[in-house]
Amino acid sequence: MTEKSVSNEQPKSIRKGIDTSYQAILKVAVPIGLGTFVQFFVLFFDNLFISELHNDDSFNAANSSGLFYIVGVMLGVGLSAGTQILTARRMGEENIPDIGTIFKNSINYAIVSSVFLFGLFYFLMEPLITGVSENKELAEKMVSFLNIRSIGYFFLFPLIVINGFFSGIAKTKMLFYVALITGLGNIVLDYLLIFGNLGFPELGLSGAAWASSLAEGMALIFAVFFIINKRYHLTFYLKEKFKILDFKNSSELINLSYPVAITQIISLSTWMAFFIMVEHIGTDELKVSHITRNMLFLAFIAIFGLNRTAKTYVSTLAAENRLRDILPTMKKMMVMSFIGVFILTSILWISPQTILSIFKAEELTEMAKSVFLVIVPSMLLFSVGGIFFSAVDGFGDTKVTMVIEIIAIIIYMLILYYLVEVNRQPIHIVWIVDLIYFSMLGTLSFLYLKLGKRKLIFE
Repeated sequence: MTEKSVSNEQPKSIRKGIDTSYQAILKVAVPIGLGTFVQFFVLFFDNLFISELHNDDSFNAANSSGLFYIVGVMLGVGLSAGTQILTARRMGEENIPDIGTIFKNSINYAIVSSVFLFGLFYFLMEPLITGVSENKELAEKMVSFLNIRSIGYFFLFPLIVINGFFSGIAKTKMLFYVALITGLGNIVLDYLLIFGNLGFPELGLSGAAWASSLAEGMALIFAVFFIINKRYHLTFYLKEKFKILDFKNSSELINLSYPVAITQIISLSTWMAFFIMVEHIGTDELKVSHITRNMLFLAFIAIFGLNRTAKTYVSTLAAENRLRDILPTMKKMMVMSFIGVFILTSILWISPQTILSIFKAEELTEMAKSVFLVIVPSMLLFSVGGIFFSAVDGFGDTKVTMVIEIIAIIIYMLILYYLVEVNRQPIHIVWIVDLIYFSMLGTLSFLYLKLGKRKLIFE
């Protein structure tokens, strides 16, 4: 196919400035939000199925192991963010051929990262987990779960990069399709493999790990066929001159990606530290905290969708030299994010007992109610502050967001340690650290944008 014919296949949106209306923003953000809803749905059913095993160690092991797994995923999230930011920038510059180079380099690094992480988890995670956990049975279940779950890295890392590509070109429906396939596949496989239904082996907790990994494989296969069927591989030069680890043309990608990866790893590592410390308080407090974390995905349906959209819009508008449009667009996203979080988290303070009954933890309702009353304001605060934080990323200032994250995390960890290990407080008081953490992220990001080299957007 000639270059001319490829050019003719480019969608019209490539040739005009990005639309900043509420409708256009929602068109990008809603599929991402729906994808997050599917993830919440999957997490909800995962825990529902595992709770049917009537074993708190299995429930806590699956959730704690999930945190370890997600920390590794943050390497891929860094690559995805770099891919998204650079792709959106090239879209704004109308430099379409370079998008293919960015995509291929990201896929290469995703494959290398998945191999590295699988080896790391398989060989080094056992001594780490057994060394920090006070519950040896819980530690053994976590190690067994992660040995299987880490296989998912081979599928998930390329898939995350593909999601970054589609976010960068503001064609996010594919993200919803991928999340839907992952979610439905996970639920069906959970049903088959955890309990041994329809002639499948009864694997218990290990079945949940296999279900998640295989579902990610199914989603990757779909994504590849979707790209080929819709001819994105031709429109964006994804298949031409494929090189293995093209270091010469990937420095910009790595410079953008590694601060995001480090930022996310540090952030998720604090979650791990949080749950390790909460385990020291008690099993009930740990279970309530895991249920709370699961329910936070309700808020993230709005937050993730609009935060990711903010990166694409800021990067594209900056490349189009439309700086005056950036702040009004961010304000629109903040309004939508705040309203979305308020609606989605209403069940946490209106009917917490309903949630606890689903997880067969009715006896913990009063404890959970206190935690929910703390966490809802935290999410509402992040619905606004997260847009500022994402805007800094969208400008390509990922090293700045890394510094902001590190400052917030240091404060978070100091307060957490004091509340748990020095002056032990009830679990709802411990959860106040999230309110402080999100306040720091939003405030420092706003100050950087207002007072730093990006202050032109406020004029």
